Amino acid sequence: MSTPTYEMRYCPHCATALAWVQAQEDSGLVDRLRCPACGWTHWNNPTPVLAAIVEYHGQILLARNALWKDRFFGLITGFMEAGETPEQGIAREVKEEVNLDVQQCTLVDVSAFLRMNQVLISYHVLATGEIALSPELSEYRLVDPAQATVWTTGTGLALQKWLRARGFEPQVIERYPQASAQASSAAPTDAHTASAAPAAAPAPAASANIANHGVDAAGDAAAGAVALEVDAKGLRCPQPILRAKRALATLQSGQRLRVLATDSGSLQDFAAFARQTGNALIAQHTDEAGVHHFVLQRR
Repeated sequence: MSTPTYEMRYCPHCATALAWVQAQEDSGLVDRLRCPACGWTHWNNPTPVLAAIVEYHGQILLARNALWKDRFFGLITGFMEAGETPEQGIAREVKEEVNLDVQQCTLVDVSAFLRMNQVLISYHVLATGEIALSPELSEYRLVDPAQATVWTTGTGLALQKWLRARGFEPQVIERYPQASAQASSAAPTDAHTASAAPAAAPAPAASANIANHGVDAAGDAAAGAVALEVDAKGLRCPQPILRAKRALATLQSGQRLRVLATDSGSLQDFAAFARQTGNALIAQHTDEAGVHHFVLQRR
């Protein structure tokens, strides 16, 4: 069963259905979900998420979420809570998830994870104690830094950064090989956990076929004429999305934008971008050279 997608549809103050309304802001006229009755605005701000590269007796602790269908093992992650600092939050998450006490905490990376509308704040922590998993985790592995295999988006980027700063060059793999098989000629890009295995595992059933996402996979020719094209080939997340966003701002309602990208993460990023902004993703396909074509229509 697929994981449900929750979207803000009603005003939390008066329960009126939200609508896309253009209003004057500091940056000019901006379209956002707003309440026609009381004027409440859904800002859709990114959510801060904490991640820990847990070093335990000289090894990296990787854990597997109990809900994951594949055999990937990732970093300890969790949401910040009100009233705590990021450092306090990551110490709490490590204690809750694996029962370890954080003795030292060092910031590694802060990055955007557009697919989930999150800001990832990643730390390296030195931890002590006896490992005991929470019900959210099914198992864990301890991996030597020199043997770590990482994947290509989200917290995987932070782990790559930390390992390279320590003098290790990790093996980088795709978690979802079927989503990126057509992009095999393009450079590997980004992701959200790490693996202790040397080869990618099958993707979970809930994520299968996410690249198509209900749009025309036969090619963007059926989408009709486009007003503008953005060449984002060779750029990594979040640059293709940012360039598309800037280009769409120059178009009129109903005009279409074509984006060319080689980042395999863009297969999911553009679907999420369309859902979040209300712009229609009307066509998508990957050509023989591994270039992803997206056609967006400005709402």
